[in-house]
Parts: sequence; C-alpha cells; structure tokens
Amino acid sequence: MTTKIFYLSINLFFFFSLIGKINAQETKFLTAGEFVNIIIFNENEVIIDVSEWADFKKKRIENATFAENSEQLKIILNNLDREQPILIYCADGTRSLTALSFVEDMQFLQIFVLRNGLNSWAENLFPIDKNKVKPQIEGRFDE
Repeated sequence: MTTKIFYLSINLFFFFSLIGKINAQETKFLTAGEFVNIIIFNENEVIIDVSEWADFKKKRIENATFAENSEQLKIILNNLDREQPILIYCADGTRSLTALSFVEDMQFLQIFVLRNGLNSWAENLFPIDKNKVKPQIEGRFDE
C-alpha cells in the first residue's frame, strides 16, 4: 500500500509540474540579436516602447507601440491576448524593468525585455525608425 501511495504521489508531482509549465510565465532578458529574432519569427508579437516621449519621438523600433506610463500600458495590454509575445524596451533598459513588473502582474505568458534597451539595438546596427511621429495622446503638446 505504501508503494502505491509513493508512485501515486510521484505521478501527481509530475502531472502538476507539467501543468505549471504549460501556463507558466516566461520572462526573458534578450540581447538585441535575440530580440530581433523574436520579431522576425513571430507573427503576433507586440512591441511596446516604454521610453519617455522625448526619446520615442526621436527614434524607435519600427512598429513599436508607445506607452509612456502605466495607464497607457494598461490600455494597450487590456486589448491583447495573454498568450501573445510581449516585447518591451526603452532607451537604456531602466524603464523596461518597471514595465516588466506591470506586464507580469497582468498575467501575460511570454514577456521579452531588450537588455540595455534601444542603445543595444543601435549598437548592433539594427534599423531604427526616425520618422516624425505625432503624439498618440490627446492634449500632449509637441514642440
């Protein structure tokens, strides 16, 4: 009888371990090369730039969505599937850490952060969008 209980508990352990892996959050800090591979090999990824407006309007990764603060980030994330890959970056990697905590709290399963931010992207000579952008927020005045 004790042997059966032992095997049953081992099976239950592996079963719950597997279930945990299926729904577990995956947060990865990526190099610029790894980050670009996620962009290239995924069709439904969402790139979110959490830089300050002054940085975002000068340069950004193409097709990035701008979220300068947690309210904007929440609006963006509320419209997404929790299983979509979320790619986060800022100018130097600092603001990304705050955003990461917020995205994890919202239970997204695949979260990728660009280590050292757009600085790393630029150092690797990946394309940077420098086209002029209009403010995405009503009431923001641009110089």
